[in-house]
Amino acid sequence: MENASQTERLLNLVCVLLTSEIGMTKQEIYQAVRGYQQKAGGNPESLIKLFERDKDLIRDYGVQLVSDREENHQNARYKIADGEFQWPRDLELTGRQLELLELAAMAWSKTSIKNWADFGLIKLRALGHNVDHSIIGIAPRITIADQNFEILSEAISNKSGVSFEYKKLDASESESKMVSPARIRNIEGEWVLLAKDMATGVIKNYLLRRITSQATLIGEFAEVSGEEISDAEANLERFIEENIAVIWIREDSEAEFRYGTAGEIQLNFMDEELLAEDILDLAGMVSVVSPATLDARVERSIQKVIADHA
Repeated sequence: MENASQTERLLNLVCVLLTSEIGMTKQEIYQAVRGYQQKAGGNPESLIKLFERDKDLIRDYGVQLVSDREENHQNARYKIADGEFQWPRDLELTGRQLELLELAAMAWSKTSIKNWADFGLIKLRALGHNVDHSIIGIAPRITIADQNFEILSEAISNKSGVSFEYKKLDASESESKMVSPARIRNIEGEWVLLAKDMATGVIKNYLLRRITSQATLIGEFAEVSGEEISDAEANLERFIEENIAVIWIREDSEAEFRYGTAGEIQLNFMDEELLAEDILDLAGMVSVVSPATLDARVERSIQKVIADHA
């Protein structure tokens, strides 16, 4: 987990520095880049040591990290050297091609070529500041932590049923499910399994992030027609269109890079609880404007964290 956390922190650091026109001081970096405060526990000496290691790692990757004065000066501002991330003049890629290359680098990051993949990912992510974000967020969830993606894909290919534990929105306990998988799609950055519930015969959508156990292949399988799939997908699309959130994003932050803009934006969502979790991951960089239920959910989670660590 530490390697993945470090990779994400380095990526975020490069992205934030690239979007800052005048560079950033260490203190600004500690506030803007997710991972520093959590890893160092707020200890000033630990923050300095962590940033020093990150600087060395970024430079080892070949990224030209520069400062406007001596680096040990407390007001030194860091930035990525101008022209460091430029495409060859004769190379043209669409936004979607950039995103697909990014996904490939993320997938490789679990293999023996991890260091090279991380380097490529940093450059692609930085170059993708204004690219097509319609499939952003797919690859980070195709990891060992999401152990069920491969199992569910196999079940669809082999027409096999699966069983797993599933926790619904705001439920206190998970429920046992036996389903016949039909399709996996990525919607709004979330993997969604469309499957027929064997107990009811109803076609439903299941978010992979809400599956709380490892899926198990079973012999039983119920056929799912093309019409049933189309109806279920249409119902989900209508549901998402009706769920609208408005959030405010701080300028010159990781959140601005992730969403592609700063200020107030509107977005659609499938699951309010999971959206709240994503907002909490960017605490201090994002605030909820509406709906009130989402704002209250985020606030309850913040208060719980405070109470648990007080």
